Formats: sequence, structure tokens, C-alpha cells
Amino acid sequence: MWGSRQASPLTASLGTIAAMRLLAVFAHPDDELGCIGTLAKHARRGDAVLLAWTTHGELASQFTEDEASVRRIRQEHGATIAKLIGAEHHFFDMGDSMLTGSRREALQLARLYARFQPDAIITWSDDHPHPDHRMTARIAFDAVTLARIPKIINHDLSEPLAPHR
Repeated sequence: MWGSRQASPLTASLGTIAAMRLLAVFAHPDDELGCIGTLAKHARRGDAVLLAWTTHGELASQFTEDEASVRRIRQEHGATIAKLIGAEHHFFDMGDSMLTGSRREALQLARLYARFQPDAIITWSDDHPHPDHRMTARIAFDAVTLARIPKIINHDLSEPLAPHR
């Protein structure tokens, strides 16, 4: 789907699987817990794994610290989890509880897709009860299409896109 990487005739005949690139997109640090075993297994077998969060989870209700401290704690959580399983990580700053599913948000993620070129993406379902999870799913789905259009990916986000025709 994402590129021309295919098993060579030798690896195909031996039944080995070529390394894949797996991107997991979540709304908040700690959302990865539901699939951490799968992510760790892929990283352990040599697949490139990238964890991405659309927010820092700075409004999490279980913390009593100020927003900046929670942001730091949650970033450290994400970095630690990624390191423990042998993955890379990336945080977007789309604002906890402020996701809209907009084109601008999807473009940010699409640029990450274009750089990383995942073979598979793990994310939320678009019917999840939590609004940030639903919007993250929408952003993730839209980004797949946008990532395939170089003129869009290379557009400066500080300027509005011109209407099509």
C-alpha cells in the first residue's frame, strides 16, 4: 500500500517476512496501552514502530499538577514507553479536548505519514465514545489520502490552500 517494499524471491521462498513500518496514532499518552503488546512484538521482531500522539493529554483529570507539568509528565511517559519497546515517538500539539478533525490537523499527520511511509496504521475507531479518540481516528483516516498528494503535503500550513478550480 505505502511503497514498493516487497519480499525478495529468496525471502519469499524461505517464508520469512520483510520488516514492516508500523505507525500507531493515539489521542493521549497512555492510550497506547490497549495495543502495547502488539507494538512491542513488532519492534522486537525488527519492524520500525512509530508512536504518535495528537495531544499531550494535558487536561487529564487524574493529575493535580498545572497544565505545563502534566504536559511534561505525559511527554516523558510517551518517550519512556517508546524507548522500552524499541520504538520512535512523535507528539503533535493539537490541544487536549480541542481536536476538531480539521484538514489542518489531518495535514500535520499526513506529513508524518509521508516521511515515515508506514505499511500499517493502528488508531482508534471513528465511533469511539471519547471525542478526542473519534477526532484522532478521523484525522488519521483523512491523512492517509492527503499523504499521497505531494502538492498538499508540501504546502506551507501558515498560508490557506487555494480552492480547487
